[in-house]
Amino acid sequence: MQTQLEATRSLDYAELRKLADVEGPCITVSMPLQSGAQQSRADFQRLKSAIREADHKLSEGWPDLPAGNRRGLLESLQLVESEIESWNGQGGSLVVLRSSGVFRAFEVEQDLDETVVVGDFFHIYPFLQALQVSDQLFYVLGLSLNDVRLLKCTRKSSERVALAAGTPSGLEEWLNTGTNASDNQGEKAPATGPSGSFTSATDIDKKDQHVANFFHVINKAVTEVLSGQPHPLVLCGVDEQRSIYSSINTYPHLWAEGVHGSPESLKGSELHARALQVVQDFYSVPSDKALEQWERIGGTARAITSFPDIVKASFEARVAHLFAKEDAHTMGVFDRGMMQMRVQGRQEDLVNAAALQTLAFGGDVFIMSPEDVPGKQQLAAILRY
Repeated sequence: MQTQLEATRSLDYAELRKLADVEGPCITVSMPLQSGAQQSRADFQRLKSAIREADHKLSEGWPDLPAGNRRGLLESLQLVESEIESWNGQGGSLVVLRSSGVFRAFEVEQDLDETVVVGDFFHIYPFLQALQVSDQLFYVLGLSLNDVRLLKCTRKSSERVALAAGTPSGLEEWLNTGTNASDNQGEKAPATGPSGSFTSATDIDKKDQHVANFFHVINKAVTEVLSGQPHPLVLCGVDEQRSIYSSINTYPHLWAEGVHGSPESLKGSELHARALQVVQDFYSVPSDKALEQWERIGGTARAITSFPDIVKASFEARVAHLFAKEDAHTMGVFDRGMMQMRVQGRQEDLVNAAALQTLAFGGDVFIMSPEDVPGKQQLAAILRY
């Protein structure tokens, strides 16, 4: 049994794919986090209450579980308090996942109800959409002649990414390193004043060429960092510099719209916030493409809305895209041996099970408002075959 708690501020969306094969019982605890100053973010009286509720549900649903195993699952939950005490932030919710092989605690930005679910699967559906959105990456390149910055961003966080060693952060540094010899062709580097400003008419005439060559160096460094990634890159800078960089750029996923204005006076969080406004459409593109596919193949055997058929197909690894109503919830029993739903047995939320199985086999799950789900059903699915 895993005894070490993995406490992280977030859970990578990709990690959800690993949770479908976890052996039950699986305990999922969610509780709101507090945002007031001078207090722990988690109400640990609630956590103790959740542990008691999990004990009750284990006794009811898993009566044959050895007492030592049940005790190991429950007592370890008390470790969560000390691990996350130092977390700061505003609002959001704590999620704890516990099974014999998994012990995770992480934060989601949405407000979740206080719940304890014990079953064959982790109950990921209530916070699935929050993880999807928060884990969609994009990059921001702050273009400045004094300090070029590359930020790696999700919807709720950003961090600066280091470029290759030796990459100049500003134009003046680049002019003084000697790496611009091909640009100057043996000429003395032009005189610059404070903050890299050009001080003669001749130097000003050369400015665009120097900036372009400097941006060639930056583009090479950025492309090396982002090579092979599918994530958007948003440029932030004055219009002239963004135009020059765009003409040089070789990264294939440069976002069409940029952030206007110099980033020099902006903190990383401010730069992230402005870029987030630009990439809002990025968060809806995957579901839009899947819905377009539904329009093309709707009415065929690969586009289905039958709930039992979708659940069965998800366990058979046939679901490529699952569309689900945001508050979908259906209790039932699915016999994985017979590959069919049945009446008797330990009840599970089959919407949650279908979503988890779809993810485990590499499919996509799109949580939608009721009117957007094809067929206006709880679930709809596009099958691989």
